[in-house]
Amino acid sequence: MQQIEALREVKRAEDEVKRLKEEAQREAQRILREAREEASRTLANASTEADAAYAAGVDAAKKATNQERTKIIAEGDKRADAVRKAASGPQFQKAVDVLMKRFSDGING
Repeated sequence: MQQIEALREVKRAEDEVKRLKEEAQREAQRILREAREEASRTLANASTEADAAYAAGVDAAKKATNQERTKIIAEGDKRADAVRKAASGPQFQKAVDVLMKRFSDGING
């Protein structure tokens, strides 16, 4: 009878060890799953932050570029106005008249 009781105790102990092992495996899987989920959230947050930083950098670069572009265009417009004024002023017309006269004298002369 004692042998049977001892075998039952061994069996109970084995069952308890098996149950504890399965529980430990489930707990390990849960911990790993939670760690993966946390890593995924961290990666997603980092990606979102990186995208926002990139967008802010692009916006800043666009703003600086647009300011420089506006400055360059304004300078170009200013130069173009100066050329237009010089080309339509009385000095320009006098120069054209002199050139035309020299040309005419050269042909006729």
